[in-house]
Amino acid sequence: MHCAVGLALLYAAASTCAPTPANPHPHGPHGHRPGHGQGRGQPISTIVDLGYSRYQGFEVDGVNQWLGIRFAAPPTGDLRWRAPQDPPVNNSEVLPATGFGATCLGYWASELSDTVNEDCLYLDVFAPANATADSKLPVWFFIQGGGYAGDLDQNFNLTDAIVQSNYSMVFVQINYRVGAFGFLASEKIRSNGDLNAGLLDQRLYVNSQQPRQGRLR
Repeated sequence: MHCAVGLALLYAAASTCAPTPANPHPHGPHGHRPGHGQGRGQPISTIVDLGYSRYQGFEVDGVNQWLGIRFAAPPTGDLRWRAPQDPPVNNSEVLPATGFGATCLGYWASELSDTVNEDCLYLDVFAPANATADSKLPVWFFIQGGGYAGDLDQNFNLTDAIVQSNYSMVFVQINYRVGAFGFLASEKIRSNGDLNAGLLDQRLYVNSQQPRQGRLR
C-alpha cells in the first residue's frame, strides 16, 4: 500500500533507532543553528514524490513542514465504515502541503466544513531542514487523544519542539476516524464493512513503517 510514512522514514534508519546524542552546545559553539552544514548527503528537498502524489512543503526556523498530506482515500460513500484504502493517484501536478487537513468529524461537530470533515485522513511531518537520508533521526509518531469520540489534540505545530531538541528528531501526526464514523459497531457493519475503522487508520501508518523504510531514497 502506498503511504506517506516514507517521507518520515527518510530520516530514520529504523523505527527503533536511538536519538542523536545530546550536543553540549545546544545552539552551536558560535550560536549558529545546530545541524546546519553537518552530516552526510544532501538535505532532503521540500518537494517529495510519494509515488501516488508529489507534495511541496516549506521551511520555518530551520524546520521543514509538510502539512495535510493525504495518506488514504477519502473514507466516504462506499468506503465509509471500511478499512482505509490507497490514496488516489495524482501525478499531474505538485500539490501544496502548506496547510493542515480537515479534522475528522467527532461528537462535538454539528456540521461539515473545510476544517472538520469526513474526508480527513491526512498526516503532517515536521523535520530538521538540514537532515539527510543518512541522519538516522528518531521519529515521534503522535496519535491524538479524545476517547475515540473526537480528535481533540489535532494539528499541533511542533516546530518549537524540534528546535528545542537540537534539531534531532522528526515529528509525525495523523488524523483518524472517530465517533460513529470510526467506531460504530453493529452486525450490519460486521457483515458488510470493517469494525473499528479508526484503529485501522492508525495501523495503516504503523504497519507501513518497515516495508516503506527508505522508500524515497
